[in-house]
Amino acid sequence: MLTVALNNLPLNALMLDIAFSNTSSPFGPLPFDLGLLGAPGCFGRVRPDLTLVVLGANNAATANIGIPSIPTLLGAQFFAEGLVVDPPATLLVLVTSDAAAAIIGN
Repeated sequence: MLTVALNNLPLNALMLDIAFSNTSSPFGPLPFDLGLLGAPGCFGRVRPDLTLVVLGANNAATANIGIPSIPTLLGAQFFAEGLVVDPPATLLVLVTSDAAAAIIGN
């Protein structure tokens, strides 16, 4: 089980991207400067392989994601980044969290 916790959420909501790459995406090489889309200082740092909408309360949210018990996943590296809903912060209405990396292990 992967548990991702984010806090300081202005509207108790975010999109969580889980990825197997932090170097390339459908939008081009990473990190991708979201300033071009109206979010200066924000960067997309992971390829959006799996995007989840996570709702929380009290300015925090937690996502629990099951990881299948498949031997070929053992040792695989993956990445996570949150896109936080914050309308007054940027024209894009989103800001990014820090990105994290992890390795699937036992």
